[in-house]
Amino acid sequence: MTIRRSDADALPLLVQAMQHASDRDPLAALEPLREARTLCLRGSAVPTIDEAIGAAEAGDSSLLWTRAQQATCLLTWAFPPDPMLLPIAPDWRGPDCTCGVPSRTGQRFCTSCGAALS
Repeated sequence: MTIRRSDADALPLLVQAMQHASDRDPLAALEPLREARTLCLRGSAVPTIDEAIGAAEAGDSSLLWTRAQQATCLLTWAFPPDPMLLPIAPDWRGPDCTCGVPSRTGQRFCTSCGAALS
């Protein structure tokens, strides 16, 4: 029995790579990016994933996050993932709350525990 793969199978891997970029750990994103690269059937996303791999190897979390997000849009041009559900971009990430939940820059209160963020 042959398992059919689609571009949608690469999306969770790209989101995982974006989470590694958000955590400022670009080298950890290499494995999910390479696996996503092998799953991609559409040629339009492959160069963008290659650029994300290059950014991860160079240690550039911001470029890695941007290219992985662009690849999700290229794979699902009709319904890309909601930006509010994606990991926070490294440039937009504020201080983590005392409860451990990351915050966005300019966020005044924690979305999990309601604590004031400075």
